[in-house]
Amino acid sequence: MRGIRCHAVLLAASCAAAAAETRLPIRAYTIADQLASDSVYSVLADSRGFLWFGTDEGLSRFDGYRFVNYGLPQGLPHRFIEGIIETHAGDLWIATPRGLSRVTAGGGSARFVNYSLEQVGRAISPGAVIEMRSGRILAATSQGLFESSTDASESIHFRESTLRRLDGLNITDLVEDSGGGLWVATTTGVFVFGASGAGAAPQKLGVQDGLPGYWAQVLFADSRGGVWVGVRGGVAHLRCGDQGKWSADQVWPSE
Repeated sequence: MRGIRCHAVLLAASCAAAAAETRLPIRAYTIADQLASDSVYSVLADSRGFLWFGTDEGLSRFDGYRFVNYGLPQGLPHRFIEGIIETHAGDLWIATPRGLSRVTAGGGSARFVNYSLEQVGRAISPGAVIEMRSGRILAATSQGLFESSTDASESIHFRESTLRRLDGLNITDLVEDSGGGLWVATTTGVFVFGASGAGAAPQKLGVQDGLPGYWAQVLFADSRGGVWVGVRGGVAHLRCGDQGKWSADQVWPSE
């Protein structure tokens, strides 16, 4: 979950077990193994077989044997890595307090290409970031959502999204469901924007809809049309009803 400090990274280092009851060996990797920091805020397994770890001291790439670390000297705009995604094209987008950084699948002269989210002359800090079905990158900030666009020269810019109802909210995660709806997790509940976009008001989900709490921290859209929500209070699985409204059909409260 984003924002939760992990004091060690646990990696399974075994092939599939021959029997279901076989115990898999677990190894803990820490700064003693050259991980950038023991405080890990995001993890990504990319399409090339690498594991990427976003920490408060930089970005770590793991190939199964060793870590390679990246920070300010390598071109990142900030050492605190809040989120990492891989696009369908194979690019990596990295969220930091000083903007987004991109690693292109095709390589190039610069390992990291940095982008700021500007508004009223001051930089906006992104947290959660996703790639939409349209191919655009959507970044969440304390000032709302910012969406990528490309100008005539093919340069990428980030402008304020038309979804303007989230200003001032602490956004913790984003996901797009199988129907094209956008889910936004916040510390005061979950907002669901329909596939139609900004025209319709979002549905706000909370304990009245079956969530075991309001402070949502992580979202996951499954292949069966449902959405999983992890909150401070447990985990809930949600489905869309006949009236187009979402509610929890299964809940697992925390002990």
